[in-house]
Amino acid sequence: MKMVGSNHLEIRGSLLLESLLNKHEPESITIEFPSNYSINEIEELILSSHKVDYLQLLEMPDNLKKLLVEFHLNRGYDALVPIRYAQSRGMDVYPVDYPDVAKILMSQKNKEITQEKFNAKLKDMPLQIWQMTYDEFREQFIRETDNVYFNRELFDVQVYSALIVLLFFDKQIQNIQKIFEPEFAEKREEYMAQKILDINPDMHIGGAAHIFESHSQDFPVKQLYRRLEEKNILLEKIRLCEAVKYC
Repeated sequence: MKMVGSNHLEIRGSLLLESLLNKHEPESITIEFPSNYSINEIEELILSSHKVDYLQLLEMPDNLKKLLVEFHLNRGYDALVPIRYAQSRGMDVYPVDYPDVAKILMSQKNKEITQEKFNAKLKDMPLQIWQMTYDEFREQFIRETDNVYFNRELFDVQVYSALIVLLFFDKQIQNIQKIFEPEFAEKREEYMAQKILDINPDMHIGGAAHIFESHSQDFPVKQLYRRLEEKNILLEKIRLCEAVKYC
């Protein structure tokens, strides 16, 4: 079974995952999305997060606007791309995440967007961000979102934090830390492990934090990968960008 570790904030996500799926051609896939959602519901939820009309109405530097649009259009790529791949091949894709995760996701309600509120967020941005071209800005974002998973010694927490504040400025995030509480995390990892064992897919696509040991210092319980490994399942870890030589 191939275990693909994705970065949910990967701005190149759709391109990378499409390439990976076409390369490996799995015949069955599980995805990290609450299992109580139908495929149609997952598609509708993700596509609703892709609406960017309001971004065009806000005054902001061109490099930032371009990055925000690109980021929004890649939201949920690690569920949407496998769904589209499966549909094109007449096969099934299975959401296997713990249902209670949906309650936390749904608590990230949309904010009322105003220029004044957005300007307040801009003040938090480090000075070097404003001195970048779009290509430099995009490269910085890719590097920092990658470092948070794999290269902590190179991680610039100031830049990353500022970018996250901006990227999610349209969401009212509540109770998100509950995901990382040991009791909740234990139920979630065990639930996903059992669902995957029952389905036995060719490929599982989910957050790198559930798969790679390099992120285990932030994880309060045994990771999904280790639980499956203990069941003597033959596993192969794949880091999304490595699989198509984009790292």
